[in-house]
Amino acid sequence: MAASKSRCCVCRTEFYGRSDACYCSGACRQKAYRARIARETSNNGDPRQPKDAVQRARELRMRARLAREEAAMALRRAATLQIRIDGDRWPSR
Repeated sequence: MAASKSRCCVCRTEFYGRSDACYCSGACRQKAYRARIARETSNNGDPRQPKDAVQRARELRMRARLAREEAAMALRRAATLQIRIDGDRWPSR
């Protein structure tokens, strides 16, 4: 396979390489990779990003708190009903 003259997709310098080569060096290839990953995560809202993980943790804590509050209310209602069922009289108001 003969080398052909190409232009680097990152730094736009001319270089000789394979006919399907896009980058002049490993440094340009790495730079393009990092830019591509940054674009993908900003466009897609990648769940691996720390800010998304923090947001999910906050939502989970809020849901857990609400579930605990609902459970406590259910226990209070059940305790009130148990007094009414087992007791001879209704609780005083």
